[in-house]
Amino acid sequence: MPGPVPFPDLPIPAFVREPLTLVCRTVRGAVRGGLAAVSAVAALPNLVTALNGLREATDHLEQLATFAAAELPEAIYQLESIRDQLDAVREQLTAIELQLGALRPVTSTGEVDDAAGVGDVSDDAAEPGAGTDFPDSR
Repeated sequence: MPGPVPFPDLPIPAFVREPLTLVCRTVRGAVRGGLAAVSAVAALPNLVTALNGLREATDHLEQLATFAAAELPEAIYQLESIRDQLDAVREQLTAIELQLGALRPVTSTGEVDDAAGVGDVSDDAAEPGAGTDFPDSR
């Protein structure tokens, strides 16, 4: 008795072959869909962990935004106060500069101002104690 005949060697009419092919494709698609569903279910714990992390990050960002919104007016107030203080210091420095400019004019040539008496060397100044307001200590 001859052995079993392989499937491709059997003469299968087209009206039988096409439904069998359709059934095979449907079964393969169902198996692939089942495998995809299993892998999706296996990935759910990772997705839940990631979503929990995102939720915590969102809560933290909300807390930071609330803190910033509460502290921003205070920071602006402090910056305005510092600006007012710097303006006052600038005005004081300008006043000091004007006072120093009125005391003695600045010369760029390095010449001695004879009107102020600075740099005068006379014969009286050569003696010890001469030209000072202190009594002679001799």
